[in-house]
Amino acid sequence: MKNEIFDGTNPNGIVIREQIAAMLYRYAQMKMLIYLMIQMLKKFCENVIV
Repeated sequence: MKNEIFDGTNPNGIVIREQIAAMLYRYAQMKMLIYLMIQMLKKFCENVIV
């Protein structure tokens, strides 16, 4: 552990509040990105002339 940065080699270690908050924030960002990509794809598919 250097500068409070963990590399994932201790999966049973203690998780602090800040780490959980960061994980939840990144998860929410990922879900929003996926949602936006799906919405853009839907708009694209509606505009495609077959």
